[in-house]
Amino acid sequence: MPLKLLIVDDEENVIHSLKRMLKNEQYVFFSALNGYDALEIFTEEEIDVALVDYKMPGMDGIGLLKLIKKKYPSTEVIIMSGYGTIESAVSAMRLGSYDYIIKPFDDHELKKTLKALVEKKALISENKRLQAELEVKYSFQGIVGDSHAMQEVYRTLKKVSHRDSPVLIQGESGTGKELIARSVHFNSPRAKKPFVTIDCSSISHQVIESELFGHVKGAFTGAFSSKNGMIKEADGGTVFIDEITEIPPDTQAKFLRVIQEKEIRPVGGTRSEPVDVRIIAATNRNIKNEVDTGNFRLDLFYRLNVVPVFLPPLRDRTEDIPLFVRHFMNEFRDNQNKFESISRDAIHVLMKYPWPGNVRELRNMIERIFVLGSGPVIETDHLPLELMCENVMVQTPSPGAKTLAEMEKDAILSALKNAGGNRIIAAQMLEMGKSTLYRKLKEYNIS
Repeated sequence: MPLKLLIVDDEENVIHSLKRMLKNEQYVFFSALNGYDALEIFTEEEIDVALVDYKMPGMDGIGLLKLIKKKYPSTEVIIMSGYGTIESAVSAMRLGSYDYIIKPFDDHELKKTLKALVEKKALISENKRLQAELEVKYSFQGIVGDSHAMQEVYRTLKKVSHRDSPVLIQGESGTGKELIARSVHFNSPRAKKPFVTIDCSSISHQVIESELFGHVKGAFTGAFSSKNGMIKEADGGTVFIDEITEIPPDTQAKFLRVIQEKEIRPVGGTRSEPVDVRIIAATNRNIKNEVDTGNFRLDLFYRLNVVPVFLPPLRDRTEDIPLFVRHFMNEFRDNQNKFESISRDAIHVLMKYPWPGNVRELRNMIERIFVLGSGPVIETDHLPLELMCENVMVQTPSPGAKTLAEMEKDAILSALKNAGGNRIIAAQMLEMGKSTLYRKLKEYNIS
């Protein structure tokens, strides 16, 4: 999108000269002969850059600069002057001017300055877009699952997100512990600050203290310079400590100090440094058993377990499987494949499988189908052989087991309840088209 450029100068020939100079650039031009007319333009247009003359009758350039920065802070201002002094330049820059240029203009320098502004604006816009995507992706609504167990998780997360209390997430590998941690962060006052993940299972015990707390120059062989630890890098934000039970006992004592005293001491350092982070920890082990066997400090467990969150394995919430399938199909759908839906038989097989790899395994399987298969419907012959073998072994249903239709009806009823009866919102929660939802409501006689 081209930049909207406003030229404010009491000499019309200057305005015409600038337009001629920049006519081959991708700008939409606006102009005003005084500050008051310029402010009128701001009420109707979102101006990206304003070229403002320093000396004008009535309201001068500095006065206009102050008002623009107060009312329209996203607009960049470049002050132009034929009477340039160091004092005026310093004054303009202190008040927020992006640059200060002297008349007569150097074509090359002006175009270079404007090009830098275009790049800056594009970078800001891209950062905002990415931030918006993160906020949507890691909102609580972005977490898939409508089972009773997951509803309990949502309620806990909403209560804890605006507090700084430590959170301890427990669950098997592949259940989505990092997604939960990110959701807490991006729904907290720390959302604009760093979110740093530390996977303790992938860091050797020999270097884990340096990775966590940093080190000073000369602390050990090879420490040629000082380095911040990952906790310090997250200052102001959130640290997600994955597989925290992998931290060695002697390092656990130092980590406890981070939580209690909010300070760290780099390896080889003689002084502690303050640090402001929120701690979210996770483990796929039974952490109480680790405490009982002496592998994990009891006092650290108590400090971390302020808000416990238990993520159930996928086999214990099979009613969420159709929702996950739709979610992953939407994620992998593109113009090159033709999968639009999944058959009831295929869903039935997926819901019978125990999913030892949990949600991660299901996601990988759907991606594999999209890469290797062809649509429009995912059938049982698209599924991996191990799923079909497992299905044969468990094909005799247990007494009282719900049918797929009953589970789908329950999911729809639950979504309608959570959406306050709003069918459009319910359809979005189910990742289902509105017409499909209306057809299902009629099919299941839901009023």
